[in-house]
This record gives sequence, C-alpha cells and structure tokens, in this order.
Amino acid sequence: MKQWFWPGWVCTVTLTAVTLWFGIKPLEAELSLRAQNDLQAYDWTSFSLEGRDLTLRGVAPDEESQIAAVKVANAIEGIRVVDDLTSLLPLAAPYTFQIEKNGDGIILSGYIPTAALRDELMLEMEERAGGASVMDEMALARGQAPNYVSLVKFAILQSAYLKSGKIALIDMRLNIDGDANDRLDYYRLQNALNNSLPEGASVGQRFIAQP
Repeated sequence: MKQWFWPGWVCTVTLTAVTLWFGIKPLEAELSLRAQNDLQAYDWTSFSLEGRDLTLRGVAPDEESQIAAVKVANAIEGIRVVDDLTSLLPLAAPYTFQIEKNGDGIILSGYIPTAALRDELMLEMEERAGGASVMDEMALARGQAPNYVSLVKFAILQSAYLKSGKIALIDMRLNIDGDANDRLDYYRLQNALNNSLPEGASVGQRFIAQP
C-alpha cells in the first residue's frame, strides 16, 4: 500500500504543479493583451505582469495623463493589484524653444512634452532644411501652455524664410532675430507674424533684416 501511495502522491503533486504552471501562462498572455489594448492611448507607459498583478511604469507628460493611466490599469478585467511606478516629467518654467540657423546647419533646442512630438518636429524641420543638417538638442519637460505645440510648428514654418538667425519661444511669446532669404520671404514672414499667429501667441522682439 505504501509503495503504491507514495509514487502516486508524487505524481499527483507533479501533475498539479504542471497544471498550475501552464494555467498561469495563458492567463498572463490574456491579461497582457487586455493591458496592451486598454493602455494603448498612453504610449508613454510600459507594464509587466506576474500572475494577475500588474506593474505600471513610465514617465507621464502631465498629472492628468498619469492619473488616467493608473485608473485604466486598475480597471483592466482580471487584474488583481496594480503597482504604480510611474513618474512625471520635470517641470520647466519658463517653457522655452529655439530654432537656430547658421552656416553649420539648424539646431532645435528647448522643451517639448513628448518623444512623439520630437520625431514629428525633426521630420518637419528636415523637410524644410534644404539639405542642411538638423541637430536635436530638445529635452522632455512638462509645463507647456495649451497652444504651445501650434506655436512651435508655426515657428518651424517661418524659419524657412530665414537665411540665418534665431526664432525663440518663451512660453507663448515669439522672438525673432535674423536675415530673410530675399525681399519676398521678408514680406511673407512679416505678414505671417502680423496675421497668422496661433491663438494665445504674441510677438516680442522682432529684428528681421531684408537683403
């Protein structure tokens, strides 16, 4: 009896362990798919799973996004516990951005709220650089005004009218100092500054030389 019971008990324990092992893995896979789907709007996040427990990581662009992502993670069906290890981008005040054009190329520097915007701005600048090199010295930070991104894109558009110079943003104020490509671009730039500024923006210092 003992000879039959002991091997049988070992076999039962082994089968139970194997069942539990292979039972947990499909569950983690299913929960992972749910988490990927529910958190896809928060592309700054990453997560890991241990059974039904989820660890959320990432650097949020603002407090609202951070709170929302944690709330979504806690609402994922099947998740038992969420360990929130997210953090916030550093706060920049004032929030600045600069485009500098010179004989060596173009430099983009200052603050932006997301890595996705960095890629977008670099692509836009390279399309308007006329073959000049574009250097990225931008840093991630929070604290931007509501319409700040529109002003940055406006500045990139206007930089195409400059042969050399700087366009600097301080929060929603634009300062410009440079030489226009030609008389036509000089008037195009002046017209844009006078009539096409994004909502909430203003022009501070304006020194534009025409050929």
